Amino acid sequence: MIVLDASPLIAYFDGADALHERAVASLQRLGGRRLAISPVTLAEVLVGPTRNGALDVILTGLEILQVEEIGLPDDAAV
Repeated sequence: MIVLDASPLIAYFDGADALHERAVASLQRLGGRRLAISPVTLAEVLVGPTRNGALDVILTGLEILQVEEIGLPDDAAV
């Protein structure tokens, strides 16, 4: 399982991002591996698209990439 950070996903979905091409190439190399994201990271990824009215587009993109949201344990902050 690969747990993703927000930065590469934000770059992946934003064609104007300076790291877009690198993010696309990196995620393509991970093809076939199980991809996961924490709820905190998912919230980070969704802030911009929510503000821009593109939430559904990003959620669909995450589904296509098969990114799975994984829960945090109750003591995660500690």
